[in-house]
Amino acid sequence: MIRGIFLTMLLSVLVVCSSAQKGMVDDLEKMMTAGDFAGAQKALDTRIPLLLKSANPDTLIAYPKYIGKIVAKLQDDAAAIAAVSAFAAQVRAAQVPFNALFRVNIESAVFYSLKGKHAMAYETVEKIARELSVFLASSPMDAALAEAELGVYGYRMGNVGLSGKHHRKATAILESLPEPNYERMYNSYNSMGTIMWLSSKLDSGIYYFDKSIAALKKLPATPENRNYRVGIVQNNLSQLYNEQGRTAEAIHTLEEGLLNVKVFIASKEPNPKKDFAIVRQYQFIDNLARVYRHIGDFSRAEYLLNYSFRGKQKDIPTNMQELYISQISIGGLYYEQMDYKKAEKFLMDGLKMVQSEPVPSLLWSAEACNALSRVYDALDNQQLAAQFFRQTDSLYELSYQGEYDETYLDFLRESSLFYARQHQDANAVAKASKGLEYIRKTQGMETLSAQQQVLNMATVDFQLGNYTRSLELSRQALGIVNKRISASTQLLDSIKAEMSKPSAILLMTKAEYRMLPAGDVAGLKRLLAQLTEALDVLQRKRAVIKDADDINLLMSQHRELLDFTKELQVKLFELTGDQAMIDDVIDLHETAIYNRIRARLDKQRAVRFAEIPAGVQAKEEQLIAAVTGSLRSGRNESEAMQRYFVAEKNWKEFQDMLRKQYPRYYAMRYADIGKRKVDELSRFVPEGVTVVRFLNIGKNYYALVADNKKHNWVSLDASGADNLIRELAGQDAGDDLTFKNCYSLYTMLWRPIEKFISNKRVMVIPDGSLYYLSFEMLTAKPVSDAARYVKSSLL
Repeated sequence: MIRGIFLTMLLSVLVVCSSAQKGMVDDLEKMMTAGDFAGAQKALDTRIPLLLKSANPDTLIAYPKYIGKIVAKLQDDAAAIAAVSAFAAQVRAAQVPFNALFRVNIESAVFYSLKGKHAMAYETVEKIARELSVFLASSPMDAALAEAELGVYGYRMGNVGLSGKHHRKATAILESLPEPNYERMYNSYNSMGTIMWLSSKLDSGIYYFDKSIAALKKLPATPENRNYRVGIVQNNLSQLYNEQGRTAEAIHTLEEGLLNVKVFIASKEPNPKKDFAIVRQYQFIDNLARVYRHIGDFSRAEYLLNYSFRGKQKDIPTNMQELYISQISIGGLYYEQMDYKKAEKFLMDGLKMVQSEPVPSLLWSAEACNALSRVYDALDNQQLAAQFFRQTDSLYELSYQGEYDETYLDFLRESSLFYARQHQDANAVAKASKGLEYIRKTQGMETLSAQQQVLNMATVDFQLGNYTRSLELSRQALGIVNKRISASTQLLDSIKAEMSKPSAILLMTKAEYRMLPAGDVAGLKRLLAQLTEALDVLQRKRAVIKDADDINLLMSQHRELLDFTKELQVKLFELTGDQAMIDDVIDLHETAIYNRIRARLDKQRAVRFAEIPAGVQAKEEQLIAAVTGSLRSGRNESEAMQRYFVAEKNWKEFQDMLRKQYPRYYAMRYADIGKRKVDELSRFVPEGVTVVRFLNIGKNYYALVADNKKHNWVSLDASGADNLIRELAGQDAGDDLTFKNCYSLYTMLWRPIEKFISNKRVMVIPDGSLYYLSFEMLTAKPVSDAARYVKSSLL
């Protein structure tokens, strides 16, 4: 799983202005607000020479941001960066006091970073801190500020280890002061919380974020403190809640944080941090998408990510980092939706943009390469997959420097499975063990991260044939997740905790099955009971995900679970003759089809339904459109997020109304699908018709042959059918190959069921590769020419 977006780091920059300075800044703010940037430039041209000669050089501190904003508006960002740099050089040449020189460089770095030049910002602060080391030794507040700023820019450059080193120094300096500076403490604790998160130390991260909020409460209740800064900490906290499986709390906290930032942007008082707040709101939306993505609600995640991307293109088109973050995040989402070609495009575009930077971000280069390795693995391009796995590993090691977050741990899981599939046993075990041992040391063995690492180790062991150890570890993983579920108090939290439970149960069951004695009926029944529990988890998840495409995707992601369940049901039927097993097989199969029908109905809104007033259906369409459309507009949609939340609430209330007033319609469209028995389904077959329902389960094919009086289950020896069908569809398929394959397919698929067909009218329902086969083409005996082919074909 790709992280999707970083936690937000604060710029710990203070601007201390006298009342006279405030007036001077205010007149620039007024001219800029009125759109008079030319007038503002004239004011700067007149004022700056006087400021450089003034007896109060501290006034210079406020000006880098104004110079930058004004020149950017009148020219472009490149000219603005050059103008700010030239101003800093003028200040140095004027031989102003050290504190003023230091602060001007700090403010200049802030502007460089705002324009996405994080490496330039880092170099600016590092250089001035080195030059003024004697001054900083006597001014611990300024020394802490320098370390904090270096931590911020190191983080934005994607060097997490470097960032952590600087933030630890800043926090140590501030905590040593006899009189605390709560504004600085707020910034420092917020940054330390982020570093703890990136090291997978979630409890420590929450501890520091709570301390950050406590420091905020000591500050004046300005819009910046009450809304903007609180919102940033809420954003950060929400991500840790999400990692801990506290999903409902994560969503609520993040929505509150987003609202706080919007309130700050709309406040009347001028504040230079509003430029950063515009960037932050899109980061918050990206993070909200990440939470929904974690619970499998991909439609909401896609709307949010694309809405954010459009907003960034409109409001911050020169901020390259935010743009490539969106591209990589969207590409990662398309990978999870199994749309690999779209994923490849967005990820390659994002990677190219990262690499075009003067100092490419190590972390975001790794994020893009990480996702691309999985895309190429899914596309069965093993050479490119291996290349990107190796590249990702190197980039992450350089970036994290021994402190791993959930993204790198997830990469270790994926790479270990890749190497296991490639029969590189040593590499597979090394990667899996590395992630497991890190979590054991940093979090203990009762977190969701621990469960994921244990399950991954079990999966690697299974693929390497170590079934006993795989069974032991998968049971351990299941025990961890069960403890998390029992501690959850809300539905979303339970679903997040249960996310990997089906995989743990499946792996445990497969390992047991590999060691089960042949013909062990009691053992098979016990294994099926375990798989039923996993299927129940999917059912609960489907109750939360309302989008039909997401439900279909959920079933696709758990195809192995569904197929293995059906495989064991068939095996038990063959051993016992228990018809209930076939009922269960058909029920699983038909449920998947019913979900696809619902998805098509959702896409064909022109269809009208009996017994449902046109006004009710129109309201349904309106509410669905409100949900999906609230985030799609790219024009001046400052209230779009609030409309989205309201639309979701209205849709849920409407569904409750349908359930109570139109239960038949609700049952058809939205309710859980009831269980079906073959006898009941047979009664719906028309008189004089035989239905042949083929089922592809694992590598095997089966057929259910039914009319309205009887039905028969037939196991087919058709393991080679897929290859024969592919050959028929090939461009090089000549007559001889066609004749040969059509007869072979007849012997595999049709001859075994002929004796059960008692009607002249036959309806064939295919599955798997059989969708690409015309059964009329099959011949009942070998033929060598077209004339005999026509006479012998089923047609």
